[in-house]
Amino acid sequence: MRLNVMNHKKKLSMVMLMLFLCSLTVTIAFQNIVSDSISISFSVALAFGLVLVLPFIMMETIREICNP
Repeated sequence: MRLNVMNHKKKLSMVMLMLFLCSLTVTIAFQNIVSDSISISFSVALAFGLVLVLPFIMMETIREICNP
């Protein structure tokens, strides 16, 4: 059961990371005020989400290593 939950968290973090990179690319590539403001807002939200998800993944990985 833990393995399935951890896989979902890893998938979620990878999707969030890809969306974050796409959002940064849109911010840099397009010189439109509306698209810049929307992509910057998404970047901030995704960065906040990654900061919340990654510590949980690290804690579960450490628990799996320490408790075989």
